[in-house]
Amino acid sequence: MPNRASILLCEDEKLLRTTLAELMRKWSWVDAIDTAANGEEALLMLEKNNYELLLLDVNMPIRNGISVAQVVLKTKPNIRIVMLTNHDGDALILTLYRLGIHGFLLKDTEPAQLELALQTVMSGVNYFAPSVLKVINANPQKTAQLPDINVAPRHKQVLELLVKGRSPKEIAEKLSMSVNTVNSYKSDMMELTRTQTTIELIAYVQKNGIL
Repeated sequence: MPNRASILLCEDEKLLRTTLAELMRKWSWVDAIDTAANGEEALLMLEKNNYELLLLDVNMPIRNGISVAQVVLKTKPNIRIVMLTNHDGDALILTLYRLGIHGFLLKDTEPAQLELALQTVMSGVNYFAPSVLKVINANPQKTAQLPDINVAPRHKQVLELLVKGRSPKEIAEKLSMSVNTVNSYKSDMMELTRTQTTIELIAYVQKNGIL
């Protein structure tokens, strides 16, 4: 029998959130299932309740899953974290792997495989979907910690606001610069950190303590 668990499911799509919660409540080894619709709500619930497992969507409003995972890994290291996403791009996979999460699944995962994956993670063994594991094994040099970087003051201001969830337009207004300049600074930082999306850039910034 797998270790018993109370699970927090964080998923912004209501239909998927409800369907997954109903599915997991049928598993005999699950004690309780709570749900959250965004990252901020998940962090509030994590402060109030004890969970053994966090099933976390990557792309969410208000606060994305990578940001939540970073906080939980630092403040609640005993919680096992499994990321759930529609996307399996190499850059995203490698970013999440470097964070130190315990599992990575795609949203088209079959119910039986989902249960097996979560049972495996609860037993203390990391679980990555086959397509994810293939990317990790093919890029050993990219799963290591990336080198420290120096950030110019103006770039740092843009990064600080990106991490807070501000849009390029909001950042431009706040810093009295054009949207094109904001996007140019963001592109500079993505090239420097070898990231390909804003979410990956934010994850790198938070993991490496740049701000």
